[in-house]
Amino acid sequence: MAEKMGSVILGQYELVEKIGEGGFGIVYRARDLQQDRDVAVKVLRPDLASSPDFIERFQREARLASSLHHPNIVTVHAIGEHEGRYYIVMEHLQGQSLSELLVDGKPLTQARALEILRPLAAALDYAHIQGVIHRDIKPSNVILADGGARPVLTDFGLVKSVLEQGNTTTGITLGTPEYMSPEQITGQLTSPASDLYALGVIAYQMLTGRAPFTGRTPFEIQMGHVQQQPPPPRTLNPAMPEALAR
Repeated sequence: MAEKMGSVILGQYELVEKIGEGGFGIVYRARDLQQDRDVAVKVLRPDLASSPDFIERFQREARLASSLHHPNIVTVHAIGEHEGRYYIVMEHLQGQSLSELLVDGKPLTQARALEILRPLAAALDYAHIQGVIHRDIKPSNVILADGGARPVLTDFGLVKSVLEQGNTTTGITLGTPEYMSPEQITGQLTSPASDLYALGVIAYQMLTGRAPFTGRTPFEIQMGHVQQQPPPPRTLNPAMPEALAR
């Protein structure tokens, strides 16, 4: 739920309300006072902003994300710093997230699932051609904008250049257990295939109503990806055609 707040100004942006929070920062709906438009502003967590190495990485990866221009990838307008607070300014997307659409655990129709999957696959294909890996593909990072007609991939907080894979920041979990690829879990180098694996998990969830691997702890879920086969889709959704299940 959005959280109202007092008047806080970051450069030309007035923060209006908190609309989300993740491991890297807090996202606000804000008003661009110069352009007279609503934007989303992601502010880096204060504990991370105290690390020069992380600030440098945050800014480098934000610039990488801002180089992407695709209708199904959130547009990054600007990267800034104001009195020690580092932030990214993005387009403000109105619409529910894919995770909200899937919250009741019911499968989507095949037609609706394809309407969502095809644009996301095209967006990832474009990003990968540019040499960019997202590394945190999951339903909460997909916004169904324009009345649900335009799935948009958001939150490039873990974005990485294919050519720049090395140290990761201590204490930050890179990825979400239900959607992590085996190579992410085992600490190997990620690749475009890692994003496609996560998109496959989303496809499974949309068509069956649940993620392929569940567990009582994140570790149990991660070990499912590494060691197990997912339940056959038709055991969860008997109405699914055999060809689609394969």
